[in-house]
Amino acid sequence: MKQDVAVISLDAYAGQFYAQQVQELFGERITVCSYSVRDGSIEHMPAGTTSIWSPPTPSTPWEISTSTSPSTGR
Repeated sequence: MKQDVAVISLDAYAGQFYAQQVQELFGERITVCSYSVRDGSIEHMPAGTTSIWSPPTPSTPWEISTSTSPSTGR
């Protein structure tokens, strides 16, 4: 069964780039969607989706989590 993975970023274009990279890395094993804070698409992320948050700065580590609420993303 494929795992659904969400890439969350501040900017939609950056998120789409990261999502493409993750999809290429894992191939057929996952389905990747990107969500953005700026365009509000994060509000439509399904609950229970495993998410990868892009760091705001290069020195900040990536965060991987599973959402429980689509409105908060936590």
